[in-house]
Amino acid sequence: MPTAYSDDNQKFSDKAHVAAQTQIYPMLFNVEPEQLRFTTTSLSLGARERILDGEMAIDRIVSVKVTWFKAEIEFTIQERFRRKQFVKYQDITITEWNDATNLKSELFKLNAGIFVYGYFDIENKNMIDWIAIDTPALLRQLVIKEPDINRGNNPRSKQSFLVFDFNYLSDIGAVIYRKPDF
Repeated sequence: MPTAYSDDNQKFSDKAHVAAQTQIYPMLFNVEPEQLRFTTTSLSLGARERILDGEMAIDRIVSVKVTWFKAEIEFTIQERFRRKQFVKYQDITITEWNDATNLKSELFKLNAGIFVYGYFDIENKNMIDWIAIDTPALLRQLVIKEPDINRGNNPRSKQSFLVFDFNYLSDIGAVIYRKPDF
């Protein structure tokens, strides 16, 4: 049983993604917005997308065009956006286990190269704060040494999750980029 679908949450995520296209990704890749192309990998779009999103935890493919290469460089991205009131926590969460189905969750499927995590003010269409994580670096650290992190349980979805403080992510060298001036 995955997290229950919510139309409001989907609308929020869609608006946050649109904001991220101009407020996060140009900074992350040090390019102009017109050098970026976005491909969504939603479960409802087709077989390829179902595998990328459902089995590999990849939400987007961001293609970056630069003048010194003939083709775009592609990056696989996992996105998570939270509402502005949660910015005080300065952490990211990754689901670990689905207790209702006894199946692995996001942690064990995470194949995206970059995890983009942001706090979005929907009223002002503004990404208040955000961080981009080197997903393989985080996963590698989790198998090298048992992490000193918090665990939680979402009673709505019956999934356990891990909480990674921004400072922890920085300490293990997993931060690729952090919004300046926060």
